[in-house]
Amino acid sequence: MKDLTKDPIVQSVIRKMNQRSKDGIEKYGTTLLENDKDCFLTHLQEELMDAVNYIEKLSKSKFFKKKGKKSKSERLRSVLHLVHESNNIELDFEDYYNGKMEQIIDHFKKKINQ
Repeated sequence: MKDLTKDPIVQSVIRKMNQRSKDGIEKYGTTLLENDKDCFLTHLQEELMDAVNYIEKLSKSKFFKKKGKKSKSERLRSVLHLVHESNNIELDFEDYYNGKMEQIIDHFKKKINQ
C-alpha cells in the first residue's frame, strides 16, 4: 500500500487501523460495513468510558504527573529510561517517532494490569 502521508505518526495510526480491521473481520466474520446487528452507539459509549478510565489511571501515575519544571520531553525521557531499565529494551527519545512507542505502551498496560 502506498503511503498516503509522510507523517510517521499518521502512518503508524493507519497501520494500526488496518491491523485492527483485519483482526475484527477474523474475530467477528464480518466488516463494519456489512454488520447491521450490533448497537454501535452502545459500543462507542462503552469504549469512551473505558478511555476516560485509562486517562484517569494514567493521570494518577507517577510517570505522567508534572513534577517541578520538567518539560514533556524530559518526562518522556524518564519514562523511556524506566522502560529500558525494567525490560532491557534499547530505546531512545527518537524511538517515539520511529514506531517503538508500542513497546512502551505494552509495558505500561502490563504494569497497570498487575
